[in-house]
Amino acid sequence: MMRAEAMGMLDRLRRRWRGELAKRAARFPARLALDRPTLSLTFDDFHVTAAETGAAVLEAAGVRGSFYVNGGTIGGMGELGPSGDEARLRAVHAAGHEIGCHSVSHADLFRLDAAGIGAEIDRNAQWLAARLGARPVSFAYPYGRTPLRAKRAAMARYRAARGVQPGLNAGEIDLAYIRAAPLESARRDRELLARMIAEAAQRPAWLVLYTHDVQPAPGPYGVTPEDLDWVLRAALAAGCAVRPLGEVVAGP
Repeated sequence: MMRAEAMGMLDRLRRRWRGELAKRAARFPARLALDRPTLSLTFDDFHVTAAETGAAVLEAAGVRGSFYVNGGTIGGMGELGPSGDEARLRAVHAAGHEIGCHSVSHADLFRLDAAGIGAEIDRNAQWLAARLGARPVSFAYPYGRTPLRAKRAAMARYRAARGVQPGLNAGEIDLAYIRAAPLESARRDRELLARMIAEAAQRPAWLVLYTHDVQPAPGPYGVTPEDLDWVLRAALAAGCAVRPLGEVVAGP
């Protein structure tokens, strides 16, 4: 048992080291051109509550977000709960939200070789294109895990890929590892997000936030509708544009 625990710890340390390396290597640098501070709200896994309540909150304010979809779980159960079905996917797309790629099965990309990563990404893109008539333009790493081979695979296919390293995006950015902060922070520390919004407005910079479910009693990686609305209103009041991630990397 102790040997198994030691091996598990070693594996976790190895993954952490490889993840840190990936953040600094295989970079795809680009100069971010903003005409005003910008917020992008992103939703992973297409949880049914994000597809319904989350999209509705954004639409009520006249803005749109980015939804990162696993085709293999649509209409079924994802790791964090039920996913929206194909009808809801088409409705969110038709409403003008971005539909991005999140791999077909939400795979841990550290466990796959380059060919396996490419297959996960390509199968999902093909699945989405068959239903929406368009391939996604951006990618979000499942679990935020980014081996070097995943960065290279993503950027061979997409304009940008989003990670889960908190921080603002400004000046020269790595298109293969867009920084993003957890939106569920709004439940624990609104002041933190308020400071990030204020800093983005002052610089100006691009703030990307991510979450999963949107419901009154969210899971550990979700947010309430009230907190989502609060973040959105705070950003708009600070003068931020609110745009889908793929639209931002396409240019002003």
